[in-house]
Amino acid sequence: MVALLVTLSVGFAGMGAMAEGNQSGDAQVRIAHMSPDAPPVDVLVDNETVVSNLSYGNVTDYTSLSAGEHNVTITAADDPSTVVFSDNVTFDADTNYTVAATGLISGSGDTAFEPVVYEDNFTAPDQGNASVRLVHVSPDAGPVDVTVAETNTTLFDNVSFRNATAYKQVPAGDYTLEVRPATANDSGEVLKTFNVSLSDRTVYSAFAAGYADNSSVPAGSPDRPLDLILVTDFTAAANETTTAAPATTTANETTTTMTETTTGEQTTTTTTTEQMTTTAMNETTTEQMTTTTMNETTTGEQMTTTTTAMNETTMANETTTTSK
Repeated sequence: MVALLVTLSVGFAGMGAMAEGNQSGDAQVRIAHMSPDAPPVDVLVDNETVVSNLSYGNVTDYTSLSAGEHNVTITAADDPSTVVFSDNVTFDADTNYTVAATGLISGSGDTAFEPVVYEDNFTAPDQGNASVRLVHVSPDAGPVDVTVAETNTTLFDNVSFRNATAYKQVPAGDYTLEVRPATANDSGEVLKTFNVSLSDRTVYSAFAAGYADNSSVPAGSPDRPLDLILVTDFTAAANETTTAAPATTTANETTTTMTETTTGEQTTTTTTTEQMTTTAMNETTTEQMTTTTMNETTTGEQMTTTTTAMNETTMANETTTTSK
């Protein structure tokens, strides 16, 4: 089963070399701990601790960071003197970033520990769809293809270590995803299979993390096998609010007086009808029936009848506010 990761709501500033860009405003930044042999870490920004004891497989929530250059230091959580990274970083305003700790503390060359900055350039998916990208952070997996078992189609092709794909829209629903060594026809032997559920109008990053081969596990390090860690980047439904005005009803009485005159006798009868006002949704209807006066004269008798019927007004109001 795929690991569905709930992001942690903690502040963080990213790391790694980036070109300068828009420096007015804030960036949105989160950190992912994807180094399988690294201990829990603390993160300091401009010498202030902003993340404490972040362990493998966890990703912080996005947090605002002023655009521009910041000094970032990563240390072992239980040993501040053990510094695994320290550098200056530049972030652009109005941009989302994920900074992933990748590689191995015990590694060298291509698999040495290194934070990597990814720009999370997503948009809200269409109705009925989800968006997903693959972030390859498994140090020993080599380039991979990801195929969909149900349709025998390729979702991601030839993705190499420390690279992330573009976001791809797919119909929301349940999938069985197969991670394979990359081949020309995407038919390599399946390394591992993962069941995932993608929700409507939700954006995900799927981190392929851990060891593809347990023989790659460094001595004395925990065995963290290949996993697909699914992280929610954005949910459109969570950014929509609907407010509807409640319906109200008032009733007013209209009195109709009927006067009937006969020889030697006068009778007065009072009846009541209703006037009703209703507030509903987005519809205004006005109905008014006419007033009828009937004069009827018979031998020895004159009858005058006035009837007032219903005056009904329906009004409506609905307000929908969408925010991002």
